[in-house]
Amino acid sequence: MGKSCSNELERVLASKIGSCATTLFSNHLDLSHGGLLLAVPALLACGLLRYISRFERVTGYYTATHVFVSLIFLILLRINKLERSGSIPSGELGRCMGLDRIPEVKTYQRKFHSAI
Repeated sequence: MGKSCSNELERVLASKIGSCATTLFSNHLDLSHGGLLLAVPALLACGLLRYISRFERVTGYYTATHVFVSLIFLILLRINKLERSGSIPSGELGRCMGLDRIPEVKTYQRKFHSAI
C-alpha cells in the first residue's frame, strides 16, 4: 500500500469496484504545510473548480477534485515538476486534503491520460 497509507479498505474497494476516497478531516497538532488551507477559500472564490465537470470521467480512489486540489497545493509549495513532489511528505499534504496521502506521480499521469 505504501507509506502513510491508513485507508486500506477504501483503497482495496477502489481497485475492485472503482469507489472513490472519502474526504475526512480530523484534528491534527503540528501539521506541516497546514497553512495551505488558508489559500483554499480564496482559490475557490476565484473559480478553482469551475471546469471540474470536464474531468468527471476520472475514476478510482482519487477523484478529479482531489487531483486538482493536490496539484494546487504543489504549486503553492513552488514545486514546478511532478517528479519533485517526492521530496515532500505525501502523508502531511494528504492530511491537509482530508485523505491519507496525495497521489504519486504515476497516478497523476494515469489520471491525465484517462481524462483526455
